[in-house]
Amino acid sequence: MQIEECSSAGPAVPTLYWTGESNYTNDGVDPDSGAQFSNFTFRVNYTDADNDYPLPIEVWVDVDDNGAYA
Repeated sequence: MQIEECSSAGPAVPTLYWTGESNYTNDGVDPDSGAQFSNFTFRVNYTDADNDYPLPIEVWVDVDDNGAYA
């Protein structure tokens, strides 16, 4: 019988990097802001030491730039 060792450290914390492309050097979205119903493109590099997939993927929006996200 083989026993696998368990770690109490928990999962690795993922890291997001901006892709560095034109319009994505300071953040991962283009454009930076827009009117209601505008289209936005997100580009980020995701890394995780455990090779976990980024699930779930969520986008939080600050509708009126007051620090409260919807």
